[in-house]
Amino acid sequence: MPHPDMTAAIEKAAEDTLHPDGTRFRHLSVAAVRNLAREFGVPGKTVEIAALAREIIPERYCRNFAAFSPADQAALLKSHVAVVGLGGLGGGVAEILARI
Repeated sequence: MPHPDMTAAIEKAAEDTLHPDGTRFRHLSVAAVRNLAREFGVPGKTVEIAALAREIIPERYCRNFAAFSPADQAALLKSHVAVVGLGGLGGGVAEILARI
């Protein structure tokens, strides 16, 4: 559970914007994530997970907005992956995972 002050700061730093398809959503800029992480002494990942829990999309995940819900994106952010072997299949899988 994020610190209540950090949650309030995320809400305050979030900006309303339009997705290219016309959908309105709130996002958190890369600079805001960096500043909040520094202010609260936590990794940027912690700020991004807390923002996603409030359905505020960190800017670097906006391109995935239509494909992944905030909960899905948070689950990906909390995950770790190992690809053993980068042959024909592994190379493609590694590229897809990196793009996500």
